[in-house]
Amino acid sequence: MTPKAVQTLQDFTLEQTNSVVGGESSILISFKSPIPLLNQDSLIVTFPSEEMAQQLAVTYQSCEGTKQLVKNNLNCGLSGLNTLVVALEFDQIAQVSPDTWIQFKITNVANPASTKRSKPVVLQIKD
Repeated sequence: MTPKAVQTLQDFTLEQTNSVVGGESSILISFKSPIPLLNQDSLIVTFPSEEMAQQLAVTYQSCEGTKQLVKNNLNCGLSGLNTLVVALEFDQIAQVSPDTWIQFKITNVANPASTKRSKPVVLQIKD
């Protein structure tokens, strides 16, 4: 059995729907993978192990696809305090070609209670 490869993504954006300190927000994640993606490949989202990671563990509710390619309700769960693993599911196709923009959101995330700049979020694909 071949172990699954993990690749760090460089081409992605994150947007919060609300930037009020300590407020509730959703995080919209858009990314392009340099490799083809199949149903059930995993996207690993690692937040800085600071206050936002602690808030995520307490408040996040779901992961939802936001474009036609991705199914509306995605299976996602925490792996440790600051890592969210999302099982990718595509609507009516089995594979997404490289360099295709994919978008989903994490709902009900509490914003950090500080305006202090944090370290970057890391996105990885596990195929």
